[in-house]
Amino acid sequence: MSLIQYKRILARRRREEMIGRTGETEALLSHTRKGGGLVIAAAPRVGVSELLLEVYDTLFATESVIVPAYFAFQSADAPARETARRFVLDVLTQFVAFRRNDPLVVHMSPGTEELARLALPQDDRFVQEAAALIASDEQDELTYVRSCFSLPLRAAAKGYRLAVLLDDVHNAPALFGRSEIAELFGRGESPFVLALRRRSPFNAVGLQRMSLLPLSFEDSGRLAQVSAERVGIEMSDAVRDLAALRCDGDLRVLQEIVDAAALRSQSLDSFRAFETVYTETIFGGSVSRMFDDLFIDACPSASARQQLVLLFADSLAADRRDVPVEAWQKRIGLPESEFEYVLQRLNIEEFVRVSGNRVEVMRENRALRDHLSVKHRLETGSETRAAVFADVLSAGIKSAPNEMADHYRRSSAIGLREVMGNFDGKSVPAPLLFYGMFRDQFKGMPADELRVQLSEWTDLYPLPQIVFSAHTDAFYRAIGLTSYRERSAVAIGFEQGDLGGENRTAWIAAEIDSKLEASEKVAESWCDRLEMAAAVSGFLQYKLWLVAPEGFSAEALDLIARRNGIGTSRRQVELLTEYLAKGTFVEHTQPAEEYEIIIPMTDDAEMVAAHTLEDIARRHNIPTKEVNRIKTALVEACINASEHSKSPDRRIHQKFTVGSDRISITISNRGLRLVEKSVAVEPNEGRRGWGLKLMRQLMDDVRIEHVDDGTRISMTKYFEAA
Repeated sequence: MSLIQYKRILARRRREEMIGRTGETEALLSHTRKGGGLVIAAAPRVGVSELLLEVYDTLFATESVIVPAYFAFQSADAPARETARRFVLDVLTQFVAFRRNDPLVVHMSPGTEELARLALPQDDRFVQEAAALIASDEQDELTYVRSCFSLPLRAAAKGYRLAVLLDDVHNAPALFGRSEIAELFGRGESPFVLALRRRSPFNAVGLQRMSLLPLSFEDSGRLAQVSAERVGIEMSDAVRDLAALRCDGDLRVLQEIVDAAALRSQSLDSFRAFETVYTETIFGGSVSRMFDDLFIDACPSASARQQLVLLFADSLAADRRDVPVEAWQKRIGLPESEFEYVLQRLNIEEFVRVSGNRVEVMRENRALRDHLSVKHRLETGSETRAAVFADVLSAGIKSAPNEMADHYRRSSAIGLREVMGNFDGKSVPAPLLFYGMFRDQFKGMPADELRVQLSEWTDLYPLPQIVFSAHTDAFYRAIGLTSYRERSAVAIGFEQGDLGGENRTAWIAAEIDSKLEASEKVAESWCDRLEMAAAVSGFLQYKLWLVAPEGFSAEALDLIARRNGIGTSRRQVELLTEYLAKGTFVEHTQPAEEYEIIIPMTDDAEMVAAHTLEDIARRHNIPTKEVNRIKTALVEACINASEHSKSPDRRIHQKFTVGSDRISITISNRGLRLVEKSVAVEPNEGRRGWGLKLMRQLMDDVRIEHVDDGTRISMTKYFEAA
């Protein structure tokens, strides 16, 4: 039976609307059938409840042994005793419905007496015990709450296997919080899932973890289209994209807009129609009420909420994004304990970001910004409601085309942050980076021939090992005034072979617009900006990387080189991305074979390695003159590993990978990391003193990398295929 045939029980949306969550659904179903605890850390309003309800309905329809149970915590100020009582009643109701295979029981809201009558005879004892928990007159509230939430353990003792899906766990009562629930449920073997906001403080030691992020722009657009079809309203492709952009992954806002349009019988076939519905929802409509409720939950005091609105308005209007926590507390005027609660709730809902003693208002949620702006204008200004509505609506209609144009520009960005994050200390053909070489050698060449020649290119450029990357505006906010944030990035790492980690480096990259080859003047202005970012960030060693659609003029390339930079065309970056993913452009017809050995660090360890290489070379017909070169390099690598590593296990790990036209050898060991300067040439050491220099002379590519507590040397030699 396919999922589409299962009857809806708790789920509020059709299965066609479960877009972009197939992997998460399958993972949760698999988890509930295995056991143990799992935490879903979700962004606000990204559909985690619908995901859990989808899993519940699927288990109800397909399982005969596992009993699904769904429970959602309500506001954090709900009485703990009432929450615990509701938990037992909800779980017991779903238990009886499952055992009877009668979904209607779930919706009947039966009391304990009716549940006892509906229960199967073999379940009577368990149902009676659960009902007794609800009616218990236990005076100690904590004991009562613990007893109620131990229901899954009590069920297991009776031979029942419950899969409990707990939603909105960040709202769990303070008396018996999130960690206590996880600890209690973890005592048994039955599966359970705890879904909560990703910023909610929670100790999830020993539990699996799943992150639930907002849907992508494409999936959000598909959901908008499907939701519009569900309620029978027309939605154009342009409005679909605008809705996805405006809601920015907030599925609650998206659904509220579609439902509001359906309520008005308003087709969403133009930007004007969309903006009309959108403006109504933030002007006291469903979206406005949703945000108001969230603010009331976070801050019950009306006067304090009014100050919050002013604070948000001031923060959104100011250039400085974060302010001291003390300034917020002073403005809001609440006692410290109440203020901490307000700040925590705002942080959990991701209305603000609290970092140390700073508070930053989150600007990404457009609907929240618009709602607060309207609220601020209506509460503090002299404007009439009609005047504000007209102004907001007309501004929205005017800005919509520009919003979409900006989005299309951003989405066309290469993704420099992601590209640099994949450098991984690899060496790549130099023409993939240096536009002058690419222009002179490859521009205009057919794609297939270009890839073949690049694969055979022996002049390789070493890329750094990147450990962190971010958009440049995270380091230097002024860059955002001159470029879209997606078009400039900083990547921090270590140069290839920097085994001591002494020379941290940063690549500062920007994608610039230019219809023709970028001029010297354009290149100079961007070098100035990126160098300013380096200065503000305190980078002592850095490389500038400029990317232009059609590359750079000769004068611009000279300037970039003088400024310690690299100039690249967009086409080169596309090829570089492909090369980084595959390691080559040409698939070798003969699959590579691999051999691995571990040898002790004895006096003749290098000879054992050499004999092994000779045997492998004979098997693969590697030319004799190349074998002698490879063997010498291998011997030198083994000597270095033995003499300089101080290895605790005194072992050398070797891996040989042989293809049709190359052999790659990896030598690794534990111990002191090999530092290039420690094996510098010393005249009285004879052959051994050559160290890395000798290896690089004998092999075509040599890379030295840190592993956790040792060194890995990778060497490659190319030869003509036999």
